[in-house]
Amino acid sequence: MEGGPEDADAGRDLAAALARLPRAQREVLELRYGQELTMGEVGRALGMSRFAAARAVAAALEALRADLGVRGLGQGGSR
Repeated sequence: MEGGPEDADAGRDLAAALARLPRAQREVLELRYGQELTMGEVGRALGMSRFAAARAVAAALEALRADLGVRGLGQGGSR
């Protein structure tokens, strides 16, 4: 099923917000969500503990939320 115009706009907004993130935050999100790595795998890839990786992912998601004005991104919410 194809998405409507709102889906396309949301995708463009997300892509633009991701592009505005610092490189390190984009990288941690790409590893976690793009490559679907576990927090432990993200940590190993970046030379940090899984707890540090979890903090880095949380900070990157918070930066996206602030940029997009969206609550609940990446927390299992519908937005």
